[in-house]
Amino acid sequence: MLTNIERAFYTHTCFYFHRFHTTDTSGTFQAIDNSKIWIYSTFFEVTETSDYYIKGLGIAHRERVYPRVYCQVNGSLFEGRIESFLDSHPKHTSYTSIYFRCRLCQGCRPDFVSLTLYSNNTKESTNAFTVLYPQPRKYNITPYRIIQSIELNTVLGAQHVFIYNNNVSKETDIVLKEYEKDGVLTVLPWPLPRESNAWYYAQHTAINDCVYRNRNSSAYVAIIDVDEFIMPVNTTSWPDMIEHINNEYYGDTGNNKPVMGSMAFESCLFQTKLPNNTWKEIMQNYSFTEEEEKIINKYSLSSLLSFERTDPPFS
Repeated sequence: MLTNIERAFYTHTCFYFHRFHTTDTSGTFQAIDNSKIWIYSTFFEVTETSDYYIKGLGIAHRERVYPRVYCQVNGSLFEGRIESFLDSHPKHTSYTSIYFRCRLCQGCRPDFVSLTLYSNNTKESTNAFTVLYPQPRKYNITPYRIIQSIELNTVLGAQHVFIYNNNVSKETDIVLKEYEKDGVLTVLPWPLPRESNAWYYAQHTAINDCVYRNRNSSAYVAIIDVDEFIMPVNTTSWPDMIEHINNEYYGDTGNNKPVMGSMAFESCLFQTKLPNNTWKEIMQNYSFTEEEEKIINKYSLSSLLSFERTDPPFS
């Protein structure tokens, strides 16, 4: 028999559940642990022999052998298997329909289930640095600004970027979708309720949501706006900067030394409109072709134009 079980899916390794009733007709596919296995629905079943199962349906990239899937129910993990349906056209598609089932303990009746591919609820960090842009909106983000921000942060050491999209322009949305295709960016919709007047579009919720989503997939999450850059002074990259700061604070004590859990950096304002003679001074010290100069000025690439900061800095 099928019950009206609420279904939910495991996101990374923290308890973050999206709840949907089986009677809901909106429909959504959700990836398990950012894999190429996507689940559409889950069901609770009790067989005629009184065996208890969680069963699920979805799609997955074609593989000869699929990994084990683990159903977490009421704090316990139950191992399951993923199988593909017989397909009459296996050579023409890269994805196929799949199903899985996890056998539960006798009498176990779950209210929700979370799915993971990891049996111990932990996994090694896959990204050293993830960047979070909380709530970019039309007035503070342009296609040029998001491109230069993602590209520069990638050079400095960022491996993935999260954006909580509250309301960006169509032009910016096109850029975001291209970065999503490349696997560099994750865009999460942030449509706040109309009656919400939470400070700065509930930014604290978005920040903590991103931290929890990445707690076991990234070593660090850099929380910055698209017009902010964490620039190393004594090093040339974020990994080297972090190592330098740890060594200065704790001393070079080998592999067993502590690692800082969080860091805050002093802020400095850079001029967005340069004085008349500043560009001439820049050109004397740096090599730009005429074409590069036109591109820099046309798209207002502040990371290349802003060489002077205000004094004193503020924090």
